[in-house]
Amino acid sequence: MPVRNSPRGWYPAQACHAHAPINGAKNVGATVIFTFRFPVSLSTRPGDSAALTDTCIPAMTSICLPMTTARAQRMRLRPFRTFRKFLTLLSATPLLATAPLSAAEASLSGVSAETLVKSTAAWDQTGYTAYPSGVPAPTLVRLSIAPNTQLDWHVHPMPAIGYVRSGQLTVERADNGTQRTFTAGQTIMELVDVPHRGRTGDAGVELLVFYAGTAQQPLSVPAPDADSIALDVPG
Repeated sequence: MPVRNSPRGWYPAQACHAHAPINGAKNVGATVIFTFRFPVSLSTRPGDSAALTDTCIPAMTSICLPMTTARAQRMRLRPFRTFRKFLTLLSATPLLATAPLSAAEASLSGVSAETLVKSTAAWDQTGYTAYPSGVPAPTLVRLSIAPNTQLDWHVHPMPAIGYVRSGQLTVERADNGTQRTFTAGQTIMELVDVPHRGRTGDAGVELLVFYAGTAQQPLSVPAPDADSIALDVPG
């Protein structure tokens, strides 16, 4: 395959607008790691599984080639010859044709992530305003509440998120009686500086609660005066 020089590096002349510059090199002991990165699709045609084609999937592919320091020095003198060897290596590796992943992506294979909740408001859509000021002290608490238990009115002075591991919990707001029931696998965006309480059912509940507070703050504060404003709503 003809190879053409470019200010960005060496790349194949028929690479579907794909460049394969030498993006970086680093020393690892007596070995230099060169990284080639290019947006190409590799053909899966029989007999030509690693050829560069005119039909490209827009994906950036990184290839890292370790070589001895001596070879790295020769590469600086003969980049054309070295890149031709790189193309030969690429054509002999059909696996690369089916997995156009970057080195970082490849190292994370088998890892999945799911965002359980991200919100700018509490469970009743009361908006959050700001984090408390002070030295941060993120806190994670495992909380178990017995069956058929009603908690006292209280407030949280900071944003907090609860995750229901098992059972169910009904959360009630004091001033307007709004309530909502959460079950296993659901998250609770806690109210901030608003009196509320929780109530369990026959199975009780186990929660993981994350508090985004400061070192000087309590996780919750009793709100005994909430009884005077509470609206009793049947459970």
